[in-house]
Amino acid sequence: MHITVRKAADGRLVLSQCQKDHLYHCPFCQPSIFKPRDYASVLTHIESHRLKAVLHREFTIFICHLECREAKHFHCPYCPKTYVNRSDFTKHIPQCESVCYRAPGSIARSPDVTSATARAPDVTSASARAPDVTSASARAPDVTSASARAPDVTSASARAPDVTSASARGPGSACPAVRPAVKRKIKCCNCSLWLNKKNLRKHQLRKHTSAEKGITAHSNLKSHCLDQDNWVFAEDKHIYPVSPPSVLIREMLTKQEMILEQQTLILRLLQTAQQNGAEYAIEGGLLPLKDQQSLQSLETDLQGADFKLKLINHLSLVGGCDVKDVVWRLMRHTISNALAKNMNWRGVNRKISLGGLRLRDVLIAVVRKNPLTSKASESDVESVMKKWLQLAAYREGGRRRRDRSVVAPVP
Repeated sequence: MHITVRKAADGRLVLSQCQKDHLYHCPFCQPSIFKPRDYASVLTHIESHRLKAVLHREFTIFICHLECREAKHFHCPYCPKTYVNRSDFTKHIPQCESVCYRAPGSIARSPDVTSATARAPDVTSASARAPDVTSASARAPDVTSASARAPDVTSASARAPDVTSASARGPGSACPAVRPAVKRKIKCCNCSLWLNKKNLRKHQLRKHTSAEKGITAHSNLKSHCLDQDNWVFAEDKHIYPVSPPSVLIREMLTKQEMILEQQTLILRLLQTAQQNGAEYAIEGGLLPLKDQQSLQSLETDLQGADFKLKLINHLSLVGGCDVKDVVWRLMRHTISNALAKNMNWRGVNRKISLGGLRLRDVLIAVVRKNPLTSKASESDVESVMKKWLQLAAYREGGRRRRDRSVVAPVP
């Protein structure tokens, strides 16, 4: 009988000890799976085996991690078969037991030859030594006595197949074939993944179902009061009954402070513009610049300090939230797209150089006058200007005109 098949009469399990380290091995596991440890640790490990063991009558069948098979398995106490699946093994044991332990009537009709041979010598030799029927019947049990002892289950002689005997696991006691479970595969219509049919519903719930519920008349987002004095409320991100995290509250308060600061700055700029309206007013129709002549006349006017300051104050009302936003707003407000197609930063290819104009200094001064971009460097502003000039040919339907002008290659 295998070492993982234990009986209550076997007594306490004896652990093997290493001679070098004086440590103990688990009798059910290989050293590569469970390394040798002290006696208490091994006993705790064996208790984990006991929790996973299969109980059948007087047998306690532990799970085996030895070299019998690559995967962990169970050994049948009635035949040499092994099973990896626990449910298949629990189905196999009663069937195997019904083959080994037959009904009492069948034992009476066909007694076990092996057990009879073990209990009594050959009938031929017995009749040769003692021809008396009485003495022969004393040595060789008849069918009636055998049938009388066969129903007694507690008797050891009535159990024809001895479990510890090797003959019980011979070819004569073949176990019935257990029909393996048929696992049907099915393909997920969403991700084309093949999986067992019984797992399809759980897979769709986990991978292809939104975790958030829809907002309906009976299920909507709950609101929480953040600031009762200013009547500030926030809604939950999910409709589950959980309070909003503190990180989300801090982020919302920070954004509100930024919005209030921007509104205060805009209000100050508007108040200053109303008080000094003459300093922000310029001639009507001057901007945006549409051709090269208007650009040259603007450069001539920028030689005067008063006009330059007035233009800076006028363009500062354009506004913006960052460097890119402010520069793009200023360029659209100052230069038309038709003129921008004939300009670049250095003036190559016989185009107008924006880097050498006084208008460049005005635009940089306007960007720095904005409180949100007051610390912007010249390189940051110039890089955004260059990008705006490069994309001038693609604005106002320029990309579509280019695509139409491309002639298809002749095959």
